Amino acid sequence: MAIWMYCNQYVDKDASMYLMLANEILHFFHPNIITIAEDATFYPGLCEPTSQGGLGFDYYVNLSASEMWSSLLESTPDHEWSMSKIISVLLGNRQYANKMIIYAENHNQSISGGRSLAEILLGQGNEQAPLSDELLRRGSSLIKMIKLITFTVGGRGYLNFMGNEFGHPKRVEFPMPSNKFSFSLANRCWDLLDKEGVYRDLFCFDKDLMKLDENERLLSRRLPTIHHVNDSNMVISYIRGPFLFIFNFHPSNSYQGYCVGVDEAGEYQAILNTDEIKYGGQGFIKEEQYLQRTISRRVDGQQNCLEVPLPSRTAQVDSNFTSPMNQFFPKVDADRYTYFHAPPISYNHVNNCPSPSPSMVASIAAVERILNYSFRNKRLLEEALTHPSYSDSASYQRLEFLGDAVLGLAFTNHVFLVYPKLEPGQLSLIRAANISTEKLARVAIKHRLFQFVRQNATGLDDKVREFAEAVSQEEDAISYGGSIKAPKVLADIVESLAAAVYVDINFDLIKLWEIIGGLLEPIATLEDLQQQPQPVTVLFEHCQKLGKHVDIKHWKKGLTNITSVYVDGEFVASGSSEQKQISKLNAVKGALHKLSQSMSAKIDADDGINEPFEIEGAKQKLHELCCKKKWERPIYQLEKDEGPPHEKKFVSSVKVPTVDGILYITGDEKARVKEAENSAASFMIRALQESNYL
Repeated sequence: MAIWMYCNQYVDKDASMYLMLANEILHFFHPNIITIAEDATFYPGLCEPTSQGGLGFDYYVNLSASEMWSSLLESTPDHEWSMSKIISVLLGNRQYANKMIIYAENHNQSISGGRSLAEILLGQGNEQAPLSDELLRRGSSLIKMIKLITFTVGGRGYLNFMGNEFGHPKRVEFPMPSNKFSFSLANRCWDLLDKEGVYRDLFCFDKDLMKLDENERLLSRRLPTIHHVNDSNMVISYIRGPFLFIFNFHPSNSYQGYCVGVDEAGEYQAILNTDEIKYGGQGFIKEEQYLQRTISRRVDGQQNCLEVPLPSRTAQVDSNFTSPMNQFFPKVDADRYTYFHAPPISYNHVNNCPSPSPSMVASIAAVERILNYSFRNKRLLEEALTHPSYSDSASYQRLEFLGDAVLGLAFTNHVFLVYPKLEPGQLSLIRAANISTEKLARVAIKHRLFQFVRQNATGLDDKVREFAEAVSQEEDAISYGGSIKAPKVLADIVESLAAAVYVDINFDLIKLWEIIGGLLEPIATLEDLQQQPQPVTVLFEHCQKLGKHVDIKHWKKGLTNITSVYVDGEFVASGSSEQKQISKLNAVKGALHKLSQSMSAKIDADDGINEPFEIEGAKQKLHELCCKKKWERPIYQLEKDEGPPHEKKFVSSVKVPTVDGILYITGDEKARVKEAENSAASFMIRALQESNYL
């Protein structure tokens, strides 16, 4: 792979090479080290491995969030804040969110002469000129809300600068020429915590915020589902793990019964409220209002809703205490609890664990970074990364046996809890799609796990490389089979890793899912499966509309399965594979391709030229056409992104550079980005045909 795959002409390649070498050396000599980059550009290769052309950082700090808060407080009136912009900035680039660390205020505000949030909102803390009660309440409320939403929306880590836990009100500077090398500003005013007041209150809130993550492992959970962003009411609501977060940023409007959607029915109790008296709040929400029962009404795309009291400039965290998650998975002491009602058995005598083989140290460290988990017994991970063909050490076969079962059970628990109203058949469909051999193999390819496996199998590298190339050409997630059969070794790796984690955490199934669940993302939902019908279904429905009869025939030639598709007795396409199901899939895809081409060449007169025009897999077909013509790849751009989160509408455009110039066209409005791009590609193919390029 080219070392500069993430670079263009504007990148300083010498600086990039320096960072790559620095990360390579640091991780080689200190395998457990974590390197973090500051970034405001979402440089695409920042946290990719150096072996894949990236810079090799483990995490990056999103500077945009702190700069947004500073800008809003300094220059935008409270009532003009945009909730949509806040969420957009905090989420950052979702593609790299699992590598993101975030903070509410950066070092420029904290220690380099800038103004911290507390200094902007509370001034210099001058006791001779105290703030009015209104300004004090505003400053304290916004600091707590800003910290809570920054902490819980974005990324896998949160950074506090020393002293900013309690809203340090004074500027901190190192001795430098601008202050005549004075040490007077190079200190923190810890005495502010010695007396009652706003700083002690903010410190108390910050401690409880940290405790919430310590107890509930919020930052380890999957990224939040944002389901309510209302710019006029200035309210934001989202779900992360089993918790519901609600924010009212409006400077004056309070809501007695604000309605937000939730999926699970039951009783929700507020477990953290920024307006509590102990945090310097007003205590507008009384204790008897902390418990709310859901109403069976669809809101925000969710099955149920809550009507909660929501005073202005307050936020709350609610937990469903009647949820199946709390019934099946109660809070327990992880060191004493096992799933078998017997004395706990520990397989992790840390002090007695043998060190891994020197040749595997770098691979073990790399996989630990991918999993975001550090093994206590690293020999377990070494075993999980050893193929049976490597005869000098124990292979992953025993772990793979365990992982096959435990991964299935962990995912079964997940779908059982997340979808309390689905029938067993529907749950089975979701489970099968997400833990199939084909899906797990693609998980291994996505995270480049095979490169860390030691093996001596002839031809295995070629098989994996061929499969990886086929996967790179796929437009959508595939769970049941693509053009090439997935090598079983790839799924085995994922199952072995799951088992290694499971044993290392002393058989804690809940913790296993928290660690391994993110590896399987994106997780296909029932809606995803329903919106992506199988090609066979599409072919039959398409021909049925045209009044044509479809016949699919199979035969074998040696070990190869061959499938042919006939429409009204005429041969259309064939496909072959060692797997019968994949040969059928290839044949049907070929038939759809030919039928869509014939339709695009002459559109039925009854349909009309202005009717929506769509070609199955148009994006891939356009890519192949450009390669065949030796043109540059098509360039897609999102032209429209409108509507609330649960009713988004997208319009995409596509540009194709030809010998005569650049062709540009937009597609129809669609509910998903991929569908919008496919629509644009469909129109581009027709335009190329009408312009005699094809």
